[in-house]
Amino acid sequence: AILVIVVFLVFGLLYRMNTMIEPQLQAAAKQYTGSAINRIVKKVLSKLDYQSDSLYTLYRNDKGEISDILYDSYQLNQLLYSALDTIEVSLHAAQDGEEDPLVKEVFYDDGIVYKIPIGYLTGVYMFHDAGVQIPVRMRILNEVTGQIKTETKPYGVNNTVMIINLQIQVHAQAVTFLGVDSFEVSTEIPLAIQLVQ
Repeated sequence: AILVIVVFLVFGLLYRMNTMIEPQLQAAAKQYTGSAINRIVKKVLSKLDYQSDSLYTLYRNDKGEISDILYDSYQLNQLLYSALDTIEVSLHAAQDGEEDPLVKEVFYDDGIVYKIPIGYLTGVYMFHDAGVQIPVRMRILNEVTGQIKTETKPYGVNNTVMIINLQIQVHAQAVTFLGVDSFEVSTEIPLAIQLVQ
């Protein structure tokens, strides 16, 4: 009889802990995993070799005014495919705790992107850093996708800002001992920003 009571108490405690802590833990895990992915994407893209001036050509009329902007779609597509491949390799290396082939460093040992103290989940500031550390790992799902977006918009008087952005979407999972939560991280990186008259 005592054994049955102990089993019910343990299961009740685990159920209560799961319903109270799990949503907070997964929210924090998604936040830290998303930050980790953004950090990797930005660092990898900063190492890509390209000349922003070669991504477009400005045409001027007889008065010297800009009459047209022509984007080099071939070079933009090559840059996009190269960036997607490189980012995917880097994210898989990071999730496995291996050395990144581009930046030659290990982003996260054992693929642990963050350790959340159990006290953080209580919501009490005094216990914020107290207790057992819960490891958060990331898993990359499917392939990394992205697109190039070009935009021109007025800037001041007789000026236009031309922007070429690289948008990256990563489907990932935040993994903790209490659960797995899937989500999407979207990052936008400017490849070229040019002010034209």
